[in-house]
Amino acid sequence: SNSADEEVEFGNPDLEATVSNNFDLMAEKYVGNTGIISGGLFYKSLDNWIYTYSTDDYTYKGVDGYEFTQKRNGSNAKVFGFELAAQTQLLDNFNLAANYTFTDSSTDNILEGRNDVPLAGAVENMYNLSLAYETDKVFARISYNYAGEQLDELGGDAWEDRYYDEQKFLDLNASYNLTDKIRLFAEAKNLTNQPLRYYQGRKEKTIQLEYYQMSWNLGLKIDL
Repeated sequence: SNSADEEVEFGNPDLEATVSNNFDLMAEKYVGNTGIISGGLFYKSLDNWIYTYSTDDYTYKGVDGYEFTQKRNGSNAKVFGFELAAQTQLLDNFNLAANYTFTDSSTDNILEGRNDVPLAGAVENMYNLSLAYETDKVFARISYNYAGEQLDELGGDAWEDRYYDEQKFLDLNASYNLTDKIRLFAEAKNLTNQPLRYYQGRKEKTIQLEYYQMSWNLGLKIDL
């Protein structure tokens, strides 16, 4: 417990392990010498799935208004989705790669009868794009990664649910072979200064917002 911040977190000796039944179907097709297209379906049924319960209206040692969190079991959760991916060579030295994943999830009988709540941690829409240029001496790649919002913690009601907001990252990395054993490399991440953000119930209700700005590094690799 943290009395100064009015927070308390309890363990749960009754917590049971999650049991999962999974079904996956995948297919791939090679295109030419360098291209590939793939797709797949997946389905999961989970019993005793684990989630984090949170409420801001808990009475602790006679004091009201504590933030209470605890790991708990839900009864049943279902996850269904599909994924698509493609990779191909453009011109002589350019390579394009892309993938997309859709996930639909639902849960039953949690928190006094709440039903059809998304599975905590499940991202409905996610995709990645990258364009690379490569020769014997030079390699450079720009990539864009997107992940939609996801349920992070469950509250007593929908307006108390905590969500991790969508994330969009643009990154660059490159390298240059000075000799057969010496390589200069550089990378820059989060060029758009994507914030880490949580909201409660609705996107308009921010509960946490952090900025980390762009990070980069430059180095020299020597193979001995």
